[in-house]
Amino acid sequence: MTSVSVFQPARSRRQVAAPGLHSVPLVRMPDALNSPEPLQFPESLADRIWFDSDRKRLVFQGFMSKATYDRLDALSNDDVYQRALDELFRQSVYEEPVQRQRRLHKVVPIAAVVTLALLVLTLAIPLCFLAMRL
Repeated sequence: MTSVSVFQPARSRRQVAAPGLHSVPLVRMPDALNSPEPLQFPESLADRIWFDSDRKRLVFQGFMSKATYDRLDALSNDDVYQRALDELFRQSVYEEPVQRQRRLHKVVPIAAVVTLALLVLTLAIPLCFLAMRL
């Protein structure tokens, strides 16, 4: 009887051990494309992606470009591996920080002071002319 690996995405986007280190559950490394041998990552990427057999996790360090994703995706047609790789890609893509909206509580006091100053001037000018006539 053979066991079937099932990919389950991590419930949180919590970092594994260091900033920029992403991991997803993966029970076993799949076979390489068109080969019964286990998948081996290209030497140029071996320092950025690896399989942690103790924790049963696929780990990637840093930003994963689309070109890197495509290279890794082409290594195996195993569905479980490809879903794990999709999740790693999603986690490691840089997201632009959301620009915070200006808060009105900082603008309202300034507008109130300007409005009050204009009101005082509007009332003060006629009072000055009235005081001069007397």
